[in-house]
Amino acid sequence: MAGGPRETTGSSVTLTRRRQNGEIPLPGSATDPTGQFSVVEINTAQVLEGKSPAANIEVKPDDVISVSAPDSDMVYVVGDVQRAGGFTLGGRSKISTLMALSLAGGLGHTAKPDKARIIRDVPGQPEPQEIAVNLNRILNGKAADPGLRPNDVLVVPTSGRKTFTTYSVPAAVATAAYAAIYRF
Repeated sequence: MAGGPRETTGSSVTLTRRRQNGEIPLPGSATDPTGQFSVVEINTAQVLEGKSPAANIEVKPDDVISVSAPDSDMVYVVGDVQRAGGFTLGGRSKISTLMALSLAGGLGHTAKPDKARIIRDVPGQPEPQEIAVNLNRILNGKAADPGLRPNDVLVVPTSGRKTFTTYSVPAAVATAAYAAIYRF
């Protein structure tokens, strides 16, 4: 995890140390079935968020660190954002909408943040629930952040007007300038 974990990293790491180099000084560490290694699983969120400083132990030579596979607990951000995709909850039960938006690199240039929505599957219902989200109001502290749960999808739509302004107006100005230059 040089440089820090990626957003797709699983929620735990396993530290394996040869017993001849000493036992791992953490609660929950155990000797593997061969008797040669001390092994412990560490919750990455607790270490990264400073909730368990004792788990942030020194790594010794020949220690092996195995990062768990991505969690099945993912949230997804799609639409007019810088980097759409799935992001792990990292062992958390939910993530703020703004944190998910941040993981997606923020809003795109033509985003319509006041019309965003969360798509959420509801057990026992055939259709997913749609929750309207005004990201502008949340960003300005004028609305509560509803948060995203596992498998939620944050949809940030594109503004047709902004797209027209961004792409059509410069083209129209260039065309008019071209016509004016070559008219004479």
